[in-house]
Amino acid sequence: MSVSMNGGRPPKVGLLITYLREEEKLILAAARQRGLKIVTMLDRALVLDASAADASESGIDVDVVLDRCVAHLPAGYALKTFERWGIPTINPASATAICDDKALTTIALERAKVTTPRTMLAFSIEAAPPCSSR
Repeated sequence: MSVSMNGGRPPKVGLLITYLREEEKLILAAARQRGLKIVTMLDRALVLDASAADASESGIDVDVVLDRCVAHLPAGYALKTFERWGIPTINPASATAICDDKALTTIALERAKVTTPRTMLAFSIEAAPPCSSR
C-alpha cells in the first residue's frame, strides 16, 4: 500500500529524533514499505530559523513531522516552529507539552473525569504531606 499527496507524490515525513532506537528503525522500515519519503531530523543537529517566514527559508522540506524525541525541550520548540510554518505535527506541540509533564497530565485526566490515582502537588519539602503506607 502506498500513500500519496501533493499531485500524487509520496509525502515527505520528517522524523524528529534524539536517537535512532529500535522503534524508530521499525517506523522507518514501515514508512518506506508504504512509499513514504522519510527525512530524519536529529534534534541536536537541527537548526531552525525562528525568523524565517516558512520552512523552506530554514532549509526544511517536509509535509508532516513525527516527533520521536527523547529530549522534550528541543522537541517542543521544534514542534511549535513547524506548526508556525504550517507543517502538521504528530502529535501537536500542545499535546506533547501536557504529556511530558506529569502534573499537567494528571490535571488533564482529572478534567476529563478519567479515574487516576490520587495525586498531590507540593512546592517544597516542608509543605509535602507525610507519606502514607497505603
